[in-house]
Amino acid sequence: MIRRTRLTRLGWHFGFVIAFAMLGGAIRGLNLLLVLAAIMVGALITQWRWCTRAAESVDIRRRLPSEAFAGTPFRVRFRLTNHNRFLPLWMLRISDQIVLDDQRNSGRWLKVLGGGTAGPEQRAKAVSGIGVVGGRQTVTPSYICRIADRGSYRFGPVTVSTTFPFSLMKAEAQSDLGQVLDVYPRLLRLRRGWKNVLLQRTGGATVGAHRGGNDEGDFFGLREYHPGDNPKWIHWRTTARLGDLAVRQFEQQRRYDVCLLLDAWYAPDQAMPSVLSGSSSSSKSSGSNWSGRIRTGDDVETAISLAATLLVDLASQPGNRVVFASAGVSSRAMIAGTSFEARRRLFQTLARIQPSAKPPIKQTLDHAVEAVGLPQDLIVASPRSQEDAMNGDPELRDILTMWARRGRIRWLDVTTDTVGGMIVSPDSNSQPSPGTARSGQTAKQFLDTDAAASVGLRKDEA
Repeated sequence: MIRRTRLTRLGWHFGFVIAFAMLGGAIRGLNLLLVLAAIMVGALITQWRWCTRAAESVDIRRRLPSEAFAGTPFRVRFRLTNHNRFLPLWMLRISDQIVLDDQRNSGRWLKVLGGGTAGPEQRAKAVSGIGVVGGRQTVTPSYICRIADRGSYRFGPVTVSTTFPFSLMKAEAQSDLGQVLDVYPRLLRLRRGWKNVLLQRTGGATVGAHRGGNDEGDFFGLREYHPGDNPKWIHWRTTARLGDLAVRQFEQQRRYDVCLLLDAWYAPDQAMPSVLSGSSSSSKSSGSNWSGRIRTGDDVETAISLAATLLVDLASQPGNRVVFASAGVSSRAMIAGTSFEARRRLFQTLARIQPSAKPPIKQTLDHAVEAVGLPQDLIVASPRSQEDAMNGDPELRDILTMWARRGRIRWLDVTTDTVGGMIVSPDSNSQPSPGTARSGQTAKQFLDTDAAASVGLRKDEA
């Protein structure tokens, strides 16, 4: 830990007054000026001694959350200890640096909504504070952070400073505490019955699902008793109140055996995924229908968010077998498990994936088949249509044709209204809240609207 004490601007002014008083008193023989200079020197020495002891006594540790999602606030906590038995620490300021750790985004900037631009070093600063820490006392200050984009972010160094009691000097204790946090993609809110969209046939293709067997599923409601209903479904309290038998109704669970493929493609003539901060002016491109909204990501980022949302739901049900495959600069395929470690690996892949103008989809699907032994039903989250993907890659047409013979392909193009139909839509007469889509919105437009209320860190092109 680096500890130092330095004069503040007020301290330099104070020192100039001391020098003036001493010089004037010596030349003019004014003892009152010399007494005033001595008192001021005593105050400066007291400030120096207090700051030196404060810097030597403080110790700090940081604790990051186990997971964080883009656009969702999370709390960063510290453990601050005063090792001095007699000296309390007053008016402490904790400053933490946040740096975009992705090398692929070396040309981007970090911006703080409602604040200033961090500059080309891609650094942003989070500040917390505490009034007093008693002798031999440990406290846990914290701050709330909201990062608008997925990626890897490095936290540190963290600096504890104080100018108590006279603000003539500043004592600082800086700890490296370098930690990296993977911020996972922003999650969408899906409409009830969104799985029916996956089961719809488009061009003779569908995604297969099997009933959950003896699993009763999620509670749906109550209805009157019909002959043949299981007696254990009878809701006795309602039966006693109505005088007629009432049974519980369940939403039947379906088991999915699918491969979820993320097509991380972007057009070569377009810039890499970028965002605009709320303090910036909105940019308008030709043919864009985003007028009046804040842009929070392009199509590929929306496809990544959709894939993350589907993974959270499908992989959380023990009866499902889900294989996740991502095609970007590199290809990966892994089995989506229900354990925390499996979830962490999946979302780390989503946080770090790099879009590509030519994603190796064929190679990625081959890895997915190797992971499970046989081809599964295929769900593709993509920023382009299936025809555009096959026209750009002749090999992809062949392998998709093989999968289509089994009638098990569902291509989700995030630029269409089909994906918009999977997103939660509130009452058309009510004002939509953050995280809620309007009826008929595409997934991309949903993210644009949701981010208008976000506060935190963003990446943007320089």
